[in-house]
Amino acid sequence: MAADITWTGAGDGTSWSQAANWNPQVVPGEGDDVIITLPGTYTVVLNATVSVNSIMLGGESGTQTLRKSSGTLTLAAASRIGPNGVLEMLAGYITGDGVLTNEGSIVADAPSWTGINNSTLINEGELVHERGIFYIASSALFENRGLYRIAGDLNISESGAMGTLLNTGTLEKTSGEGIAAIGVLVDSRPESHIRSSSGTLRLDATSTYHDMTFHVATAPSGIIFNYGTHTFRGTISGEPVGRVTVNTSIRAHESGGTLNFTGTGLQWISSYLIEGG
Repeated sequence: MAADITWTGAGDGTSWSQAANWNPQVVPGEGDDVIITLPGTYTVVLNATVSVNSIMLGGESGTQTLRKSSGTLTLAAASRIGPNGVLEMLAGYITGDGVLTNEGSIVADAPSWTGINNSTLINEGELVHERGIFYIASSALFENRGLYRIAGDLNISESGAMGTLLNTGTLEKTSGEGIAAIGVLVDSRPESHIRSSSGTLRLDATSTYHDMTFHVATAPSGIIFNYGTHTFRGTISGEPVGRVTVNTSIRAHESGGTLNFTGTGLQWISSYLIEGG
């Protein structure tokens, strides 16, 4: 029978799979609502494939970390990471019908890969992509309302049906002198920002940009539209110090599109402007 299962840490203080760490003393499973809100600074390690109804991570004080080190985590209902919560994604997918909303921190630090699969992740805090491939797989939706920080020459990729990165916040490459490639559909909405502060951010899939701004902070850095067809809607702005480069087709939206670039401007090196208003 489904129940609230609350972290106490009364066992070894670390293992998700140890019943003594929970109240009541059972390991959370399918249908259970998992509550990790005990004040203090500690880490809960999940190293198995688990299905639960929901998770609430983050208490009133301290830092509560859930380290997902292997397997798939399936969420059936709405789940939340509070301002003091940290989800470390070291491997495997998060999946399920439950929308996961992050108001704290997510760290994608996978030696190989991690990501979301046929599910929805809403980031209202910060997601730091430190290692590995981050998959937005099987029509998954990642809605970035806060900061998605790509801290290296790392890729955001699709697997199966194309996933979507809906950006209403800031998407930024902050370190690494090489290339970070985004291979999923990007839908960057009004007042959003796409920024490269180090190296090159490459946009590799058909995408749409609406009344938003591109930033390139330093001359060696850049943003490049490299594959697919990219639709500009409304006013697309930028004051780049480095290069914003077009190497694929650009489409003006039926309602019209305006380019408002100063600085080094928008450099068009290949392909066409097609259709549009």
